[in-house]
Amino acid sequence: MPLNFRVRVRNALSESAYLVLEPWGRAHTLDVGGVIDVEVEGPEKDEVVDGKSVRGDGGLLPVELDAQALVLWGWSHSNLDFVAPPGQPSGTLPARPISRVTLRVQNDRKTPARMLLAPGAREVCFQPKGKADEREEGTLQVSEEIDVEVRISGARRESSIPVMEFDLDTQGLVIRVNESLCAVERLGDLKKR
Repeated sequence: MPLNFRVRVRNALSESAYLVLEPWGRAHTLDVGGVIDVEVEGPEKDEVVDGKSVRGDGGLLPVELDAQALVLWGWSHSNLDFVAPPGQPSGTLPARPISRVTLRVQNDRKTPARMLLAPGAREVCFQPKGKADEREEGTLQVSEEIDVEVRISGARRESSIPVMEFDLDTQGLVIRVNESLCAVERLGDLKKR
C-alpha cells in the first residue's frame, strides 16, 4: 500500500530560508515564521509498482539540513509537492495498514547543529566536518547520517493533518511527530556517508 502523508515545515530562523524538493528541483522560499506543507506519496519498501518490486529505497526520505535550507529527497516512484496548510479540513484518508517511513537526517551546514526529536526531547548533535579528532561522545559528524524510523498509523485520518513537523531554526532542526498519528520506532546508529 503506498505511503501518503503530510509534513509541515516551519522557518524559525531570523531570515528567509528555502525548502527544496529533490530530485525535482522544486524550491519554495519560507519567510521568517513561514509555514508550508509537503504532501508525500510513494511506495513502501518492497512494494510492487508496475509489476516490479521497489527495493532498497522505498519509504526512505532523506532530510538534508543546510545553513539556510532544508532539502527533502524523494525516492523511486515517489512524489513530493508543496501544498498550503489548510484552514479547514480537506478530506479524509480511508483506514489502511500501518506504514513505515525512514527519515535519513544529515547535516550539510559548515557549523555545529542539532536535531531535536520531540516529544521525548531526544537530541543528536552534529559537529562541523573536520572535527573528528575533537569529537565528543554522542555527536554526529557532517560526514555521517542517522536514520529515524517512524511508524504511521493506519487509522482513518484527516488528509490535511501533518504526521510530522520540521522546524528549521538557528541551532538546527526540530522534528515533532504527531503522537496520535505516528511514533518513532527507532533512532538508528550513526553511519558514514
